[in-house]
Amino acid sequence: MYDTNLQVEYVSTDELQEYKNNSKLHPSSQIDQIASSIEEFGFNNPILAWHNDEGEPEIVAGHGRLMAARKLGLGELPVVFLDHMSEEQRRAYIIADNSTNLSSGFDMEILSVELGAIVDIDMEQFGVEIAEPSIGDEEADETDVIGGEPSFNYKEQYGVIVMCSDEADQERTYNRLTDEGYTCKVVAV
Repeated sequence: MYDTNLQVEYVSTDELQEYKNNSKLHPSSQIDQIASSIEEFGFNNPILAWHNDEGEPEIVAGHGRLMAARKLGLGELPVVFLDHMSEEQRRAYIIADNSTNLSSGFDMEILSVELGAIVDIDMEQFGVEIAEPSIGDEEADETDVIGGEPSFNYKEQYGVIVMCSDEADQERTYNRLTDEGYTCKVVAV
């Protein structure tokens, strides 16, 4: 049922079309993080696309990567075409691809060890918040420091989910709340 002969092709960023009904949100802060990742590590995750009814290469997965690549001025990107999928499969895959990574978390002990081994790369540029060693800090818990090294900071948090009518409404709401000093995270449900 799947294509066992996937190949990477290079396609101009100008030719790639965004899927107009993509429900995944990409706020500018996320695009900045993706751009930082591309600058640090290279463009290592190909765009997934298919040829739409007009024959144009249309994104299936990788809208954020395309936006970041355009921001960086990249001319061509690696693309894997999924033309073997039906239109219904393509629509379902777009949603599945965006939602499956939301259904798990991190093993905090392993993550702390891995983050402690990263010395020369600023992980905060990719949206990873690092806690400084806080020995003696009354607010600290065992996830803050493992072996005296900085680790991933996970503390119980409280929040409110605000439902927005569309992406533009979400962006306006996000900007208004962050301007008022609230810490906000963008999610799609």
